[in-house]
Amino acid sequence: MKPKQLNFEDVWCELRRTVHGIMINTVSRESWYEGYLQVYHLCVATPESLADRLYSAMDQFLSDHVTALHAGVLTDSHSIGLLKAYYTHWDKYVQGVRYLDRLFYYLNHEWVKKKRVSEADIAYGTFEADELVLEIGELGLDIWMKKMLQPLQPERSNPNKDYVKGVVDSFVEVERFRKKRTELEFYRKFQARYLDATNKFYTSVSHGLIGNIDCSSFMEKVLHYVRQEELRSRKFLDSSSFGHVIKECERVMVGDHLDFIYNEARKMVAELNCKDLANMYILLKPLDNSCMQPLIKEVQNRIEKVGEQLLQDIDHENVPQSFVDSVLKVHDDYRELITKVFNSDQQFIAALDRACITIINSSHPKVNFKAPELLARYCDQILKRGPRAFIDQEELERRLSKSIIVFKYLDEKDHFQKSYSRVLAKRLIHGASASMESEELMINMLKQVTALV
Repeated sequence: MKPKQLNFEDVWCELRRTVHGIMINTVSRESWYEGYLQVYHLCVATPESLADRLYSAMDQFLSDHVTALHAGVLTDSHSIGLLKAYYTHWDKYVQGVRYLDRLFYYLNHEWVKKKRVSEADIAYGTFEADELVLEIGELGLDIWMKKMLQPLQPERSNPNKDYVKGVVDSFVEVERFRKKRTELEFYRKFQARYLDATNKFYTSVSHGLIGNIDCSSFMEKVLHYVRQEELRSRKFLDSSSFGHVIKECERVMVGDHLDFIYNEARKMVAELNCKDLANMYILLKPLDNSCMQPLIKEVQNRIEKVGEQLLQDIDHENVPQSFVDSVLKVHDDYRELITKVFNSDQQFIAALDRACITIINSSHPKVNFKAPELLARYCDQILKRGPRAFIDQEELERRLSKSIIVFKYLDEKDHFQKSYSRVLAKRLIHGASASMESEELMINMLKQVTALV
């Protein structure tokens, strides 16, 4: 098709009707095709292209159209509510803009492309973002942001979730069309305001709870609010905001009230209140790692205290077995607690290890022998032939495995080596071993954890 001389006003008058029809969804196929040709002819018109006038005319048309829609939203809001009115107009508008972007394909790819500044100009700040020439689809959404989104600034309340999600999606879609702008610039501003509102709301809620309910109930309430906020975020917000909103909720409701929570930690640990401890762990886990340390310390201190109390009541008729059984009871009970309540968190397992090291290697007034000697004697009782309460091989192997747990916590492993070697030699010399298989099993277990033998 050859370029030809055109009267812009005449062609634009016809094209404008097509554009308007597209925006209100009443255009025919014939009008669409004719409009496509009109865009082409205006761009290649002679003696000079009319593309710049066409772009300016579209800018003005879309500005006027969105201004009219803005007035319509405000009017309709009195009968159906602001967000529903907004969402209704947005849904129709964005569909029309997508079609316009296709109708003006030639203008976008031949004229806009040449007019756009380079990436280097943008990077070095030669041009401001608002100076950029936009494709028609981008232009339509840019105008929507300026003429509709910024003036409205809808309040956060309790509207229908579909409308709110539609509004929020419109923030994101506007920004994603604006390819040369700072990524999701306007949505980030919306998100900042949403986070500020979240902060104020949960600050008020948490202060209202504290002083009126105990820590146990407070933690349950907070978990409920966090779960509700997670659901609300997924309904209303773009996925990029989920983490930010939940983090703010947790920071305000938990991070700002750590002392209130810590004050109850010792009592909950002492009473083995598994439900409350699990809730406390869930609430502290997302925060900075240092926030978990007071709870970890309380657990470690409690394990040490329980171990000390058990060793105070040691059975003096069989000190080695009573010592090992007491240590293993503490270890096994709290290992189960950590698995059940603290999700086998390595920080709590490390606290258990530290506590067991302290219990086993400390001096105890009612225990005359050191831990390495007691463990060696305990193993001797298991492996020596004679009447035993546990006579089957399975029980024997279980006890040997448990003795290795205690061995791992010994500070003086060389002391254990000397004591164990001495009682082993006696068993072998006097033929007192229950079985050579059991002796070999114990030696192999020790080899797995050290180069002792």
